[in-house]
Amino acid sequence: MEQKISEDEQRALIVAEARSWLWTPQEDGQCVKGWNGGVDCARFVAAVFSKLTAEPINVPGSISAQWFMHKSEEHYLNEIEKYCSLVAGPPERWPKPGDIVIYRIAHAFAHSCIVFDWPQMINLNPQAHMITMGNAQSEPYLLGRERRFYSFWK
Repeated sequence: MEQKISEDEQRALIVAEARSWLWTPQEDGQCVKGWNGGVDCARFVAAVFSKLTAEPINVPGSISAQWFMHKSEEHYLNEIEKYCSLVAGPPERWPKPGDIVIYRIAHAFAHSCIVFDWPQMINLNPQAHMITMGNAQSEPYLLGRERRFYSFWK
């Protein structure tokens, strides 16, 4: 008999999996964990959430770091919305561990992060070129950007 785990346990599982990706280098279009691997921010979030979803989150192959600089179609956001619900962010709702924050970069929402203790999050840091822990209130590449919050738990 399959035992169901609670939402809190699922959120802890997501945060633990996200932490296991720390220091993985940035590599567009890749999804291999570890020092010798590489990942982009969209595939990082998809890989982490594959621990909970029966069907893996599909990251369109056409998404690249340059896509959002020239296109406004929300391919990635549309895919996330198949699995997650848009939720209010601060100050209405404090993000919970395992929630996703997606930032607008140029023309599209294209940079995703996983919350572990708001405003702390795990994401692909474009300045460090790897998965790191960061602070939504002090990371220069995120300050002042429009953002949306999503939760896998509806």
